[in-house]
Amino acid sequence: VGRTAENDAVGAPTGIMDQMASMLGVADAATFLDCRTLQTRPVPLGFAETGLEILVVDTLVEHAHASGGYRERRASCEKGAAAFDVRALRDL
Repeated sequence: VGRTAENDAVGAPTGIMDQMASMLGVADAATFLDCRTLQTRPVPLGFAETGLEILVVDTLVEHAHASGGYRERRASCEKGAAAFDVRALRDL
């Protein structure tokens, strides 16, 4: 739903990583996301047991999804995959 809203309603050609990480994130773990199958699983990071923490900093840098370059990066990846005759670069 989040991707559809951004893609269709807003016109921002985005993927699904931000929405999936926001919905499925758990403490002290990364979220593994297979964008082809949409399978996910938490990947323990082990920061807490070693006394490490993640610091999130708002840099106040503004960006716009609709014009942020995602469309061009995706087109480049698709062109590269086609050049190697594979469905996606991950298949290399």
